[in-house]
Amino acid sequence: MPSGSKKFTYSVDCEHKQHLVNQGITFCFVGDITDCDNCPHKSPKTYESTISWASTDDSDFEWVDTE
Repeated sequence: MPSGSKKFTYSVDCEHKQHLVNQGITFCFVGDITDCDNCPHKSPKTYESTISWASTDDSDFEWVDTE
């Protein structure tokens, strides 16, 4: 079963801006979300993360009959 991982980086416009994507809501923890470009607390940030995966496909598995 194949598995692997990949490291990647991504940037956000401001670490205080948050999204509730499933509800369509964007908000800010410290300022006015309608004036984010002029916010004195604006803080862009870059994150590094790792994504990992494992396959559940066992088509390459070889069964051995022990009888």
